[in-house]
Amino acid sequence: MLPNFLIIGAQKSGSTFFLKCLADHPDVFMPPGEVRFFEDPEYTPDAIHRLTRLFQNVSGQTALGIKRPGYLSRPECPARIHHHLPQAKLIAILRDPIDRAISAYFHLMKCGFIPIRPLAEGMTKLIDGEYQVSHLKAAEILDFGFYHRHLTRYLQYFRRAQMLILLFESIKAEPQAAIQCAYRFIAVNDSYVPKPLQAHRRPNPNPGVYSLARLRLLNLRNRFAYTYNYARTRRYAKARLNLIDRALGKLVDALDGALFSRLYRAHQPEPIPELRERLLNIYADDITRLEDLLGQSLAGWRAPAPLRA
Repeated sequence: MLPNFLIIGAQKSGSTFFLKCLADHPDVFMPPGEVRFFEDPEYTPDAIHRLTRLFQNVSGQTALGIKRPGYLSRPECPARIHHHLPQAKLIAILRDPIDRAISAYFHLMKCGFIPIRPLAEGMTKLIDGEYQVSHLKAAEILDFGFYHRHLTRYLQYFRRAQMLILLFESIKAEPQAAIQCAYRFIAVNDSYVPKPLQAHRRPNPNPGVYSLARLRLLNLRNRFAYTYNYARTRRYAKARLNLIDRALGKLVDALDGALFSRLYRAHQPEPIPELRERLLNIYADDITRLEDLLGQSLAGWRAPAPLRA
C-alpha cells in the first residue's frame, strides 16, 4: 500500500500543523513525523518497500499521506514521486519567502549548520556569498523561497488539478476553512473538525528559537547528540550515547527548559529595512510569476518593513 497524497512543503510554513489536522481525520492515515524517502541521498526505485512498510497498519482509511516539507524544493523529488505515485495529490503551503527565510536562518543555527550570528550580520553574509564554501547548507535559506521555480518543476510531471496550493498567512487567519479545503481535496468528509482546531490552536506547533544566547546553549547539545557528515550538510542522531554525553545532553535540556526558554520567548525578529529590501529584490520576479500561477495577488509579501521608533 502506498500514499495517495503528499504534503510537499514548504519548509517552515506550518506543514506540521497541517499534518496533525489531516492525520486526526478518521478517514486519513499518515505516519507521524516526516518521511524522507524521495529526498534520501541513498534513494533507489527498488527500495519502495521502505515506504510501503509505513502503511502496514492502515485499517480502512481511504486517504493515505506523508509529509516532508523539503520535497518542494529538492529538484530530484518531482520525478521520483511521479515514478511511483503518478496519480498522487500534492499539497503545498507557501509562506512569505522573507519570513520563511528568516525562520530557516534561525533553524539552521539551532541545528548547528551555520554560525550563530545576529540576523542582519548573518543574512548579509549569506546574500553576499560568504557562506558558499564554508557552510553549504546555508544556500537552502534563500533557495527554498523561490516557490514558482520549484512548483514549475512539479508541473512538468503533475497536472495542476493534482496540486492544492495554500498560503500560510491564510491558514493562520482562517485555519478551519483551509483544513476543510484540504479535506475536500483528498476526498474525505470536510465537516470533521480536528482536535488541533477544537483546541483553538494555530499553525505554529514548532515555535522557533530566536535568542542567540539560547541558540548557543542548544548548540552545546548538538555536540552531545549528533554527528555531521563531512560537508556538514546533514546531521545524524548518535546511535549510542556514552554516559557523559547523555548526562550533559540532559543537563542542557533541563537548563533550557527551566531557565532559557522562559527568559527568551519565541518571537521572530523583523529584518531591518535595508535587509528586507535586498530580500525583496531577490524574490520579486519569482513572486510575480507565482501570482500569475495562482491567479491572486501577493501584495502582502511585498510590504515594506515597519518603521522603527
